[in-house]
Amino acid sequence: MKITNAMQISDFEREIGKRIARYRIDGNLSQKELADKAGIGLVTLIRLESGESINTRTLYKVLKALSVLENMEILLPDADFRPIDYLRYNKKAPQRVSKKKGVKDASYRETVGKRHRSNSS
Repeated sequence: MKITNAMQISDFEREIGKRIARYRIDGNLSQKELADKAGIGLVTLIRLESGESINTRTLYKVLKALSVLENMEILLPDADFRPIDYLRYNKKAPQRVSKKKGVKDASYRETVGKRHRSNSS
């Protein structure tokens, strides 16, 4: 099954569980062996593979034990370095966020308003 934005979270969790089970089987590991290697309980791994909700620490440990943790770089690449953006726009990476001209934040308006009220008294 392809992971898409339209998926329900339960479908996503089941798909992650299936993929982890596939990696485990392809690596010729039993559930007990993978659980021991990852430093988690057997029941926790069974829950993960069956698509139940788990925490990110557990996912980290299992991915590391399967030697696929580096694949997270593909899933969530560093936001500071997206080569396609540099090629597409042919410009340097932004160093800071600037507001559009003429747009003032609330603290600026409040400060100017206080000055204006005190000068008109």
